[in-house]
Amino acid sequence: MIIRIATQEDITAVEKLRTTAYQTATGSIISDTSFLHWNESDEQSITLILENEEKQIISTLQGKILITKAELEKFFDISLNTSFSFPIFPTFTIGKASTFLEYRGLGYTAIMRILFLQACLNSEIQSISSTMQADASRIPLLKQMGYFIEEADISH
Repeated sequence: MIIRIATQEDITAVEKLRTTAYQTATGSIISDTSFLHWNESDEQSITLILENEEKQIISTLQGKILITKAELEKFFDISLNTSFSFPIFPTFTIGKASTFLEYRGLGYTAIMRILFLQACLNSEIQSISSTMQADASRIPLLKQMGYFIEEADISH
């Protein structure tokens, strides 16, 4: 297995992986997958990819630095409560995590998250922000570890 930063040559494979992974995710109902296609946000981000021995991209994760709450809300297409006091900016966002179904549960996304976290420790980053489904199995553990979790308004 190899983890590397995605290049222009990887765009088609990354889009296919994202679309397939999100459409097969537990509890996920997505009618418009256009947000998963490579776009301006990807151009301003770092996208890590994990390749198997056959050089097939099997997992991917995007990371981006944001400076303001407005940028964070736009990036995740959410609204946060006005009393929201975290994250402290700049914040590093992690999103568009995608792994093909047959490779899920093996910790590949966690490994890429750790790489991003290690990079943040050696930087000016003050916090890390991410989104997840409200019923994600990792939420109780994250709360126990001291993570601040807010349910975002996605009604729009």
